[in-house]
Amino acid sequence: MIEAGCFEKPEVDHVLGLHVCPLLNIGEVGFNYGKCYASSDTITIDVFGKQIHGAYPHDGVDTVLIASHIIVALQGLVSHNLSPFESAVLSFGIIEGGTAPHAVANHVKVKGTLRTLDNQTRQFLKKRLFEIADNIAEAYEGEIELTIESGNDPLINSDPVVEEVKQVTTELLGVEKLLSWSIQA
Repeated sequence: MIEAGCFEKPEVDHVLGLHVCPLLNIGEVGFNYGKCYASSDTITIDVFGKQIHGAYPHDGVDTVLIASHIIVALQGLVSHNLSPFESAVLSFGIIEGGTAPHAVANHVKVKGTLRTLDNQTRQFLKKRLFEIADNIAEAYEGEIELTIESGNDPLINSDPVVEEVKQVTTELLGVEKLLSWSIQA
């Protein structure tokens, strides 16, 4: 749209993205200064080992064990690597692996999401994700492939634009319809 000149006639001062929130009543407008919505990156960790019959685990490389240790270690990543004044969420929702209950699995896939409110924290945590996962896999003689599919960047509102939105909302709907709102997920 920018390349096509859509913001030249009429001249555009701001572009706003609005988000529907079921927690607000119809006609209410929520506002938030600064950091508002987190970035969202998809994390995939493929753990590779050596399949062997469960009676001989010492001859295999157990990817279920490795993946378990990686997940547990990464759950402490935010609380032990960030200041309490910084914010991030790391959640895992998928674990897939193995072919039989009596065999040590040679592959496990773990998928989750990383959400941060600024790009510096985002880059730091991505680096730490790889370091921790790789070191744990190496300690158990396995290997990992970690991929991060970058999603949206964090949304940081401009304070002067928020003030304009508040002013227009007050003029159109009344001050009672203007709510301070702070969802950062």
